[in-house]
Amino acid sequence: MAESNKRYVCNLFGVSLVILHLSYCSAISQDGRILLQIKERDWIDSHGALSNWNESHSNPCAWNGVSCDSAFSVTQINLTNTLLSGNLTSAICSLTNLTSLIIQGNSFKGPFPSALLQCKLLQRLDLSYNSFHGSLSDSIHELSELRVLNLAGNVFSGAIPPAFGLLPKIEVLFFHENSLSAKIPAFLGNLTTLTNFSIGDNPLQPGVLPSELGNLRRLQQLWVYNCTLVGKIPDFFGNLTELVYLDMSKNGLSGEIPISITALSKMTKLLLWQNNLSGKIPAKIGELSSLSLLDLSDNQLSGEIPDGIANLTYLDTLHLMQNLLTGPIPARLDQLRFLTRLTLFNNSLTGLLPQNLGTQSDIFLIDIVGNSFEGPLPENLCSRGTLYGLAIFSNRFNGSLPSSLHNCKSLQYALLNDNRLSGEVPEGLWGSPSITELQLQNNEFEGRIPAAIGQAKNLTRLEIGGNHFGGQIPSEIGGLRSIQYFTARNNNFSGPIPPELLSLSDLESLNLEHNNLSGEIPKQLESMQRLRLLNLANNKLRGPIPETLGSLPVLASVDLSNNDLQGRIPMALGRLKLNEFNVSGNDLYGPVPNALNNLAFNMSYEGNQKLCGGGPLQLPACSSNRKHFPNVVAFVVVIVLCSAAVVICLSSIACMYNKRRSLLRKDKSSDQVSQFMSQKQPV
Repeated sequence: MAESNKRYVCNLFGVSLVILHLSYCSAISQDGRILLQIKERDWIDSHGALSNWNESHSNPCAWNGVSCDSAFSVTQINLTNTLLSGNLTSAICSLTNLTSLIIQGNSFKGPFPSALLQCKLLQRLDLSYNSFHGSLSDSIHELSELRVLNLAGNVFSGAIPPAFGLLPKIEVLFFHENSLSAKIPAFLGNLTTLTNFSIGDNPLQPGVLPSELGNLRRLQQLWVYNCTLVGKIPDFFGNLTELVYLDMSKNGLSGEIPISITALSKMTKLLLWQNNLSGKIPAKIGELSSLSLLDLSDNQLSGEIPDGIANLTYLDTLHLMQNLLTGPIPARLDQLRFLTRLTLFNNSLTGLLPQNLGTQSDIFLIDIVGNSFEGPLPENLCSRGTLYGLAIFSNRFNGSLPSSLHNCKSLQYALLNDNRLSGEVPEGLWGSPSITELQLQNNEFEGRIPAAIGQAKNLTRLEIGGNHFGGQIPSEIGGLRSIQYFTARNNNFSGPIPPELLSLSDLESLNLEHNNLSGEIPKQLESMQRLRLLNLANNKLRGPIPETLGSLPVLASVDLSNNDLQGRIPMALGRLKLNEFNVSGNDLYGPVPNALNNLAFNMSYEGNQKLCGGGPLQLPACSSNRKHFPNVVAFVVVIVLCSAAVVICLSSIACMYNKRRSLLRKDKSSDQVSQFMSQKQPV
């Protein structure tokens, strides 16, 4: 009996524990009740981001954006881009273990939420990309545990208060994209724990970077772009040996790049673009052995590119465009194994491209437009199959295209115009499925456009004018369903214009002037609803101007001059809003549409002697007889021919009649003679 009672008590105790445990689990915690109160009283959740913040989900550690520690206390709230609005009150500081509050990308507004200063354990506070405005808090130092403070993307204005220089543990401090207007304060140099600092995109008062920032020896990233800095790049950068990213773009900096910048031995990215730097690129820049990105573009730098740049073993990107640089590219640049982007456009560089470029590295982009480079293109530009963009126009390159471009499947745009390149364009380049822009104009290329052109399904721009291409334009060009611009002017193309070309619905500009094209202009033009420019001048086209040309709604420029076109100018063209119209040097007749009979088209009709219409251009008047002159002529011709036929017929009948009458008379006369002679015979 005693043993039975003992088992009963144990079972009852076990059941009680289970009930107590279930009761504990079903009850919402204190932190959960605080969050529910904030949701219901302070925040507006119009898009249901906090839909599972409710008592039926009793564990707040499983709620959206909430994280807890091992004791189920809320430590982090991350509600990025949840479209919340409302107020940030001190209620949130009742979460006694809260260390991180992130509300980036919401719709909170008003002044800096000073109530959050009661959250003494906060290590991370991110209020970025909301609509907070007014002055920054002058008591921010009360959050002495802060390591990350992100206030970017708001409308804070005025100066940075001194309290921001009293954050003993701060590592990341972001002010960018606000309306701060004072200078960068010197007291920020007290933040010796700082590793990331950004104040870009603020209308700061013009000034220099304070030298006290040289105390920030742990600084790895410094973003001071577009904030009205002036003066030289300060020498204190030599102290920032941990710096890996420096962006000082869009400022008013001037002067030379100091040699002391080479003290940044661990720097991996150096960006000084869009300033007003002058002088030469320091040779010692080649000692920044960890550098992966060098951007000195959009300045006034002059002289040659230092050979030492070829020593930057890890260099991935070299941007030196928009300067005054001269001389050749360092020959050993093609030995850099990590080089993927080379942009040197708009300088005065000369000489050859390094001939092994593309052999050692996965080169992705080469943009050297607007220099004076010469000689052949490197043979292995696409030997590794990674070349995406090749822009070399406005140089002096010669010779044929390198073999590595014959089947370069990665290439999406090739801008090779305005050089001295020659030979035939490889079929693999014409028909590359990946190519989107192919610009070859003003070179010395020859040969035909192959049928393979139809495989270039993504081609949007094909410009091949000013070469020696010939033969017929293949009908397969109708397969270029994405083509928007096609220029083949000043070549030797012959034969008809393929109707397939004039059925491309995305085509906006078509220029085939100065060729030997013949036949009629295809009439099926209705699908070219985006066509703005049509130039078929100086060919051997004949026949009428298609009436359907007047159905193209955005057509603004038409040049059909110097062909053998006949017939009338379609009246439908008068409904278009043409800026340019030229049909001179043809054999057109009849009235000029009223809308095209104005001084804007003064030279548009020369050589067409049968056009009429009076008006501002003082064309001959279109009288009713003149207006129907061709029909009258035809009618008269028909009448004359018919009359002539009748006269001939009547003449023939008369001749026959006279001849027969003469014969009859002759017969009668013969009979009479015979009778008379018979009477004279002796009996």
